[in-house]
Amino acid sequence: PGMDAYEEFLQSIRRDINCLSDRDRNTRKGAVQRLEKTFVTAARTPRDILNRAFVQEVHKPVFVLFGDATEKARELSLEFVGKVLPLLGEVDLNNVLPVLLAALVQRLNKLPWPEQSEVIRVCVLELLLEVIKLVPECCKKFGHDLLDAIAKASTDPNPDAKQVCCNIVQLVAENGDRTKLSRSARPLLAALMANLKHQRWKVRKANLEGLKYLMAAGPTMWELFDELLPALSPLTGDRNNAVRRCLVDCVETWLTRMCTEQHPQLPTDFEADEESDQEEGFFGAYEHRLLYLLLSTLSDEDVAGVAEPALQALTKIAQTRVVMKFREFDEATVKYQRAVEMAAGKEAPIIPPEPRKPQKLAAFDYGLLFEGVTPDVFRSAGFPHEDLCTYVSWHLHSVLLQVLNNVLEWTVDVRSGAVRLLRVLLVVANRSTTRFVDQCLVHLYRACTDEEAPVAAVARQCAALLGFFVSPEVAYPIIAVNLGVTLDESLKQDLEDNEAGFVRTGLTHTRVVGKKLNTNGIENKKNVFIVLSCMLASCKGVLKEVDVLRVLRFVDDNTHNEDILNELAATVVSVLRSAVDLCVAHWARVTNVLLRLKAAENCDDKQVDESVSTLARAMGLESVAALYVRFLNEKLADLVSGGATQLWGDASPRREMLETLVRHAGAAVAVHYPTLVPVLKRQANPDDASVIARIGILELCHDMICTEEEALLDAIKTHSAPILDGVLIPNAVWRPGQASNKIRKASMICVYKMLQRQVVTVDAVESCFSDLVLVIKNCLDDNWSPDNRLLAVLVVAGLLKLLQPVIGAEDLRDLYPDMLKRLDDSNDEIRVTICTAFEVFFRCLPPNWSKSLYEYILKTLFIHLDDPSERMQAAVGAVLEVALHHDTATFLVEARTAQQKSMHPRKVEELIALASNLGAVDVIME
Repeated sequence: PGMDAYEEFLQSIRRDINCLSDRDRNTRKGAVQRLEKTFVTAARTPRDILNRAFVQEVHKPVFVLFGDATEKARELSLEFVGKVLPLLGEVDLNNVLPVLLAALVQRLNKLPWPEQSEVIRVCVLELLLEVIKLVPECCKKFGHDLLDAIAKASTDPNPDAKQVCCNIVQLVAENGDRTKLSRSARPLLAALMANLKHQRWKVRKANLEGLKYLMAAGPTMWELFDELLPALSPLTGDRNNAVRRCLVDCVETWLTRMCTEQHPQLPTDFEADEESDQEEGFFGAYEHRLLYLLLSTLSDEDVAGVAEPALQALTKIAQTRVVMKFREFDEATVKYQRAVEMAAGKEAPIIPPEPRKPQKLAAFDYGLLFEGVTPDVFRSAGFPHEDLCTYVSWHLHSVLLQVLNNVLEWTVDVRSGAVRLLRVLLVVANRSTTRFVDQCLVHLYRACTDEEAPVAAVARQCAALLGFFVSPEVAYPIIAVNLGVTLDESLKQDLEDNEAGFVRTGLTHTRVVGKKLNTNGIENKKNVFIVLSCMLASCKGVLKEVDVLRVLRFVDDNTHNEDILNELAATVVSVLRSAVDLCVAHWARVTNVLLRLKAAENCDDKQVDESVSTLARAMGLESVAALYVRFLNEKLADLVSGGATQLWGDASPRREMLETLVRHAGAAVAVHYPTLVPVLKRQANPDDASVIARIGILELCHDMICTEEEALLDAIKTHSAPILDGVLIPNAVWRPGQASNKIRKASMICVYKMLQRQVVTVDAVESCFSDLVLVIKNCLDDNWSPDNRLLAVLVVAGLLKLLQPVIGAEDLRDLYPDMLKRLDDSNDEIRVTICTAFEVFFRCLPPNWSKSLYEYILKTLFIHLDDPSERMQAAVGAVLEVALHHDTATFLVEARTAQQKSMHPRKVEELIALASNLGAVDVIME
C-alpha cells in the first residue's frame, strides 16, 4: 500500500536487474532476454515508466555486460540497448549517453581489441553508428574519442566493420567540431588510406566516401592532403568503375569546398610568378594536385560512367573558379587604387604592387581536329568549355610536369595512365601547351617508342595533338636543335637549294631553343622523326613554305643514317599529306629526298612509293615514271656534276640515287647515255672505287643491258665500246680477294649479256679485243671459281659468233689452247658448254689455217668422244660434225686412226661415213 506505479514496476524487474551481475552466465543471458521482452517486445508498462527505469536502474548493469566474458551475453546486451535507445526521449538519451559512449568506445580503442569477436565488434560499431544518428551533437563533445576508436576499428580485417566505420566517419565529419577535427584525424586518415588498397571494391568505395566527408570538413583538414593524395593516385586506374566514379565525386566535393572557403595560411598573391603555386589561388599547394586527379578520370575507359561526370564536374568547378578569380582581381584592383590615392602627396609613399589581371583563353575552334586522336570523352560529350581551358592553363605548369614525369615511369600502368592523361590535357590546354613544347617533345621522343604498343600508340596521338596545337614556327626550331641541325633564320639558303633541287649543308645561323638531345645517338634521332611525322599528320592546311623547307632539311641531313630511313620515309609521307601544294612548288627537292630513300636498301619501299605517287598526282603527271623522267631531264646534270672526273665517296648518296633514277625513268634514259657512260666509267674505276660502288655500277649496267626498251638497247649498242672498255673489262681483270672474284663474275655476266642480246658492235669488240681475250683467258684458267670459267666459255662462244666474219687466224691460234683445257674441266657443265664454243670456233677457221693444229684439236676431240658421260659424247660428236667440213681429207685420216682405239667405234664410223660422203660430193662438184 502506498507504492506508485513506477515502484511497483521496479519491484517487478528487480530480480532481473540483480541477475545481470550474477556469476552464472546463463542467468545473465536470461535476465537480458527477459528485460528485452519487458522493455521492448512485450512491453505493457507505460513508456515513461520504462524509460525512467532504464535510465535510473537498468542501463549501467546492461552496459557492463558489453564486456562480459560470455560472447552471447555481450551480443544480447548490445541488441537490447540498440532496441531501447530509439524509444528513449531526448533528455533520457542525453543522460545515458556519456556512459554508453564510454562503454562502446572501451571495446574498440585499444589494440589488440578488447572485443575479440569480429561479429560483436560489428555490433558495437553498428550501435555506435545508431547512437550518433540519434544524438549528432555528441560528435562535438566526444569527437576525439570517437575518431580514436574508429581509427583502430578501421584496421579490423572484417569488411563489414570497415564499411560501418566509414559511415561513422561521415557523421563525425559532418557534425563534429571542425576546428579541432584535424588534431585527432591523422591516425584515422592513415587507417582509411590503408583500406584504399583492400581487395573488395565496396570497402575501397566506402573508405573513399568516408574520406570525402572527412577532408571536406574544413580548412584545418587540408594540410592532410600531403599524406592523402599519393594514396588516391592509384585509384584512377582502379579495376572497378564504381570506385573511380566515387573518386570523381570526392575530388569534386573537395575542390568545390575549397572554392568557397579560403585557407587562412594561403592568401591569394597577385604578384606571384605566373607558373608558381601561388598563382593557382588560395589553396595553391593542393589545387593543382586535385585537378590532376580529376583530369586523370577524363581519360577513363568508362566514358559514360566516369569520364563524362568528371568532365561535367570539372566544367562546373572551372566556371566557379574563373568567376572568383576575376572577382578577386577586381577587389585587389580597388584596394590598389585606394592605396595609390592615399599615398599621393607623401614624401615616401608605400604603394603595393599593381595586381596582374588573370589571362582568360578565347574559345578554341576544335573543328579541324581529326577524330582519330580525339579522346573518347570529348567525342561523346563535346569539347571542353573555354572556362575549363582557362582554368587548366593556370595550373598547366604544375600538372603537365607531373604528367610528363609519369610518362617515363618504369611501371606500365603508370606510363599508360600518364599518356592517356597527356592526350586529354593537350586537348584541354590547346594553345597553352606552346609554353611547354620543348618539355613535351623530349618526353614524347621516348614515349613514342615505348616497349608496350598501347602506350606508344597513345603517345603518337599526343604527338599529333601537339602538332595541331603548337605552331610549326615554335616547334620546328626546337626539333632542329634536338636533331643537331642548323637552320638559317631567313632560309635564303634553303630557297637557293630549291632552285638547284638539292640540299646543301653548313648553314651559319642557329637559334637555340629547348633541350638539346644527344644527337649522335641514332635511336634519339629515330624517336625525333617518329614524333615529327606524327606532328605533321595533324598540320593539314597549317604548314607554310618555310615549314616544309625545314622538314625537308631535317630529312635530307639524315638520309645517311640507314637505321632511321623508315622514319624519314614516314616523315615525307606526312608532309606530303599535309602540304602537298607546297611540296609541288618544291618538287625537285622533294624528289631528291625520295630518290635518296628509294635508293636505300633498308627503307620501306611502300612508303616511298606512296610519296612518289602522291607527288606525281599533285603535279598533274600521268604516272610515277613521268616524275622520274622529269627529274632526269631537268636535274640529271646537277646530280652527276663532276662525276665523270671525281670519285663519289661511299658516304655520298649520288650513286644510289643515279641507279634508282635510271632504273625508273625507262626509255627516257637513252638520250642521256653520253652523260651517263663517262660517269659510270669513273665511279666503277677499280683503282680507287670501293667494292660496293663497283658492284652497284655493274648491277646498273646489267639492268640497262637486260631492258626490254628498244630505245635503250639501241643506245647501249651505240655506246657499247666505252661501256665494254671503260666499265666491264677493267672490272673483269683478276685481283685477289673474294670481293674481287664477285666483281669479276658480275663483269663477265654483263659481257655475256651484251653478246647474247646483240647490243655490242663488232667495232667495239675489235677495239678492245686483246684486253678482252686476256680477261677471258684468265677466267678460263680460274681454278677457284667454276662460275667464272663457265661464264668465260659462254663469252668465248658469243665472241666467236659475233666476230666470225672478221676474226683472224692468229686470234684463233691464241684462243684454242685455253679452250682445249676446258675439255678436261672438273665441271661437266663447262665441258659441255666449251663444245658449243668449239662448234663456233670451227666455223670461224680460215681455209688455210694450220693443218697441224687442226690435227691436234681433232685428236683431242676423238679422245673425249669416249667420255663416260653420254651428254659429253653427244656434245663432242656435234663438234666433230662441224669440224669435218673444214678439211675433210685430214679429218678422215684422224678419224680412221681414232677408230682403232675408240671405245665407241660405231660413232666414229658414222663420222667417217659422213666425211666420206662429203668428200665424194666435193669430188663430183670439182
